[in-house]
Amino acid sequence: MTKVMSVISSDDRIFIDRLRGLSIIRVVLVHLGLSWFLTPYSQFIHVFLPILFFVSGAISYPVYLRAESIRYYSFKRLLSIIIPYYLIVGFIVSIYYLFFASFEELSPYTLARWFLVSPATEMMPFNLGQIWFLRALIIIILISIPLFLFARVSLKILAIPIFISIILSASELVWNISSIFYIGFFNFYQPIVNMGFFFFGAYYYAAAENFSSKKLSLLFLISLFLSYASFKYFDLDLNMANHTFSPNLYYISLSFAVIFLVLLLKPVIQLIFEKIKIIDKFVGLYSKHAYGVFIIHSFLIHYSEVEFGWENVASDPLRAIFKVSFVLFGSLLIAIPVTKITKPVTSLILRNVNRK
Repeated sequence: MTKVMSVISSDDRIFIDRLRGLSIIRVVLVHLGLSWFLTPYSQFIHVFLPILFFVSGAISYPVYLRAESIRYYSFKRLLSIIIPYYLIVGFIVSIYYLFFASFEELSPYTLARWFLVSPATEMMPFNLGQIWFLRALIIIILISIPLFLFARVSLKILAIPIFISIILSASELVWNISSIFYIGFFNFYQPIVNMGFFFFGAYYYAAAENFSSKKLSLLFLISLFLSYASFKYFDLDLNMANHTFSPNLYYISLSFAVIFLVLLLKPVIQLIFEKIKIIDKFVGLYSKHAYGVFIIHSFLIHYSEVEFGWENVASDPLRAIFKVSFVLFGSLLIAIPVTKITKPVTSLILRNVNRK
């Protein structure tokens, strides 16, 4: 019987934190224009986003195993995502409608969509497209509740959503099935097709002894082959950005290949961070305040373009440096108090949950 790890080792925890910090910085840089250079090749940066799902799964399963109850796990994971969203988006939207729009435009329908982490593009004062990730993660966490319960009996249960993810992404290549997963204004295809990364993160660290370097290498090669075969056989557009909204096997398998490669390169990644302490501390801060940075950076990009005129700065290296620095450091500075507020609010709610 596979031994279940309820506690991630300190080395693995540090590695996970570094991956999360790097992934958040990657998100910010992509929205600053990193993926616009040397297209379509630069668009392959999108396949690194699923690392965030992988990291969330790696953290979630040990949290579940240590939780006093299923209710406690559910509240703890969901509140860590929802509270930063409500704090930041609630403040920004309030300011926007107070000074730049009319509160009369805030209909009950509009408010409901903001509350349910599903605002339409026209409801946003600026681009907040990354909110789809938070919405998807919330749905995946809800899916994880019964699956984690059954995984206490057999860890193989955690492999089921991985196969579902792969099968759906393969089906998308043939039949474009993503449209049938819309229920109202909710897109359920995105969380379901991406949940494989989350559950692989949970499974990998719960049964680490099952994943030797040879097995990871084999999985990497298989994933790489599936991605290439999908691209060639279905004559797909090379530009990965065109496959991220409704992920197909081309995107999903290449993203898995990236995760397997990152796990294989763990000793090298850890060594680099241990040698360069200042980068380690910088990335660590982004990991600690990940959700705040993830949400707030779009506002600072918008603000820098409107107030400072820092649009289309690719041809002006100095202004590009100013813009990148302003957004990277500004997002972090704003995210820090958001994290400090989130923790006591979450703790207060969890204490009340325990009393019931």
